[in-house]
Amino acid sequence: MKKIISAILSLTMLFSLIACDTSGSTGQTDSTSESIVDESVPDDVVETQVIADRYFSHGFTVSSQTDGIATPIGQVKFDEEDMVSPQWKLAQWYCGYYHRADAELYDTYNILNGKHVVNGPKHIFTDTSKKFSIDTETGAISMRLLGTKEYTSNRQNGQPWPHILLEYKMVKTPRLKDLKSVRFEMDFELTRFSSGYTSNAEVNRDLHTAQFVFYCTLVNNNSQSKDYGEYIWFGLNLFDARYEVVPAYASQDSGKEVNTGAFIYQPISSSYCKTPTRVGETQSINYNLLPRMRDAFRAAQEARFLTNTKWEDLVLNSGNFGFEVTGIYDIAADISRLNLYVGE
Repeated sequence: MKKIISAILSLTMLFSLIACDTSGSTGQTDSTSESIVDESVPDDVVETQVIADRYFSHGFTVSSQTDGIATPIGQVKFDEEDMVSPQWKLAQWYCGYYHRADAELYDTYNILNGKHVVNGPKHIFTDTSKKFSIDTETGAISMRLLGTKEYTSNRQNGQPWPHILLEYKMVKTPRLKDLKSVRFEMDFELTRFSSGYTSNAEVNRDLHTAQFVFYCTLVNNNSQSKDYGEYIWFGLNLFDARYEVVPAYASQDSGKEVNTGAFIYQPISSSYCKTPTRVGETQSINYNLLPRMRDAFRAAQEARFLTNTKWEDLVLNSGNFGFEVTGIYDIAADISRLNLYVGE
């Protein structure tokens, strides 16, 4: 069994779900064409929601601030008698990195050391640069990451960047060949976006941005295949500070020292966002991903990834969503609805 399958099935989940570093290689947007297909969901499809523990009833695990380590450093449980392991993980890669010389200050960038406020079913966690809240009755999620608190100077090429990501597990991992649809549903509002730059001349578009992303993985689960355990990051770029319409993207995961090396595919944002994502406006997405997943597989093979893989070998697996901030930007969003349905 190859190492990626072991990672998916273990607590670490997909090399700790290393944030798919598209923002670190932003000069590589691709003009890969997308097929013209019917993206509607057939009327006779029976759909199942596959994100596990959608209402966070078993809490969440918090990972270390060091990317690639995947060490769980604590759990947040809302019921002391609950013995079920959390299905969710909160990743806080490189938060506080630029303040690590001061150990006491660095620790204030750990969400576990922050303030926890309970208001009925709503739990709010706040540290020096991050704010994260969940409502265990409605499933609503809020996230914030302040680049102005993270960076001490403008990020240079090769330097890491802070993340806040929620990593989700799946109720089941269906074979793509058996599916008639993979429908992603999200209602969210970008509640804050602001720049800490004093002039446009300080911004390098290849290095500096803030992104709100959603990812799942398409994994070769055929133990007889030479590509067993290899996978594609399939993503939606819900917001990117550089664009109103985020271009299609197809490339290898790169941009920093620790990366998965897997193929990443994102369709153009206008295919799933009816309008550009803007502060203070509700963005509603209801989109069948399956046709674009076929495009992703085709593009991966054209780029010489998964060349020993057949469509029949692939399963839909876990992923993550949240913020990656590669420049001095503050960003926040409220997510009122989030579902991933498979139709059979």
